[in-house]
Amino acid sequence: MKFVKQIGFVTFFVLVVGVYFIVRKKMNNKNDAQKTSTWLKQVNTITESRPSGTFLAKDKFDRPVILEWKKLTLQSPDFSETMKSFCEIACAAYIPVEVAFLKAHSDQKTYDEYCKPFEAIFKDSSQEAEWYGFKNALKTKDWPKVEAMMPLVLKQIYIMDYSKFGSSPDLHFFVTVKDGETKALLGFIEFFITPAYSFGDIKSPSFAIVPSEQNRGLGKLLMSSILKIVPEKCKRIFLSTRITNEIAQKAYVAWGFTQDYNPIQEPYFKQNPEHWMFFEYKTERHSTLHETAEKLIEVKNENMPKNKTETPKDRLTHKRLKHEPPAVIAERGWHYHHLGIPYTEPRPGETHYEHLKVYVSGFETSPYGIEWMRFEKDCTVPDIVRKVPHVAFEVDNLDEALKGKEILLEPGSPSGGVRSAMIIHNGAPIELIEFKDKFKHVKSI
Repeated sequence: MKFVKQIGFVTFFVLVVGVYFIVRKKMNNKNDAQKTSTWLKQVNTITESRPSGTFLAKDKFDRPVILEWKKLTLQSPDFSETMKSFCEIACAAYIPVEVAFLKAHSDQKTYDEYCKPFEAIFKDSSQEAEWYGFKNALKTKDWPKVEAMMPLVLKQIYIMDYSKFGSSPDLHFFVTVKDGETKALLGFIEFFITPAYSFGDIKSPSFAIVPSEQNRGLGKLLMSSILKIVPEKCKRIFLSTRITNEIAQKAYVAWGFTQDYNPIQEPYFKQNPEHWMFFEYKTERHSTLHETAEKLIEVKNENMPKNKTETPKDRLTHKRLKHEPPAVIAERGWHYHHLGIPYTEPRPGETHYEHLKVYVSGFETSPYGIEWMRFEKDCTVPDIVRKVPHVAFEVDNLDEALKGKEILLEPGSPSGGVRSAMIIHNGAPIELIEFKDKFKHVKSI
């Protein structure tokens, strides 16, 4: 459906984020820095040992993507830099939505309300003349000029120095989605928790996808990520979007959100219900985002793929033809060894490798080289290996074969005379095995 394909929209519009801090500073509420809540404390505790992380996933076209998240506070050294890194994407995604809203509400009262939060930013600044030009374009309904000058307004929220707004106990989670191959930034989402929120409440104030990438289902992946970062604790995600943004509204409903007729209004900035529509996702009532979150495969920090520079020698020389074997076999001389498939229930003929905390079966008997693997709960292999089948190749020189690859598991010796490692390519785990004595029968795991 069209609205599911176009997820490059505003969830709460970044303007509110900036206004929140601007007005908050003016109020100088010193008690905020001292206030805490049970909910905020628990989330802080949950993420204390893992203030950042990485998930591997695939878009709806089965292309690999990487989600990276981090927890920050207003006092974090890289808070402002993180906001700046989103500026270009946010402007590209938000401008069409904001211009459409202003066209639909072309009255002076709306324009005054829209411009009021920015007056203090532009007053006596080097861009004051441009600001008056923007306001005049609104007044005269010169929409091409409004659209052309809109970046001047929106970027202010992203380029400001947030460290100047003082201390705050609020927790902010920033999640980015990147292309699995090029590592290009495709979109982001922000969640945050304040002491005033009820237990389990999380707000999403900012959310954008690169316009050219808006048909890949990335928005749903980003929205579901909070249920992976704070599992079993989040009770409600709430947000808002422009009342004219029908694409966003329909998408939220498709994800399990329902309209919130009694929304929480921030004490520092109240949203006009004539201009905004409010939504909430209650975790006990809906499962759509939970199902998507389950597809996100967590990569532990020590097992994160390492970016290595690929040399011309490492690259494949041509695209594979239909009748040809894979290039690693045809060009590099690798040999297919087995296909490892994870499972959870005991199978007949299992062999237990206690030191690896894994049960295996089928390798010796399968004419197709299928090996079944059942991992113990405390086995330390990456989550992706537990959930995604992997193909294994025998190589003559493991160290040489690993050059230019993204390492998932560093080289090790699972048994005598065997060295193995795991790489990841396009979201798929691949095992590489080197046998010291090829004539000695050694089981592979």
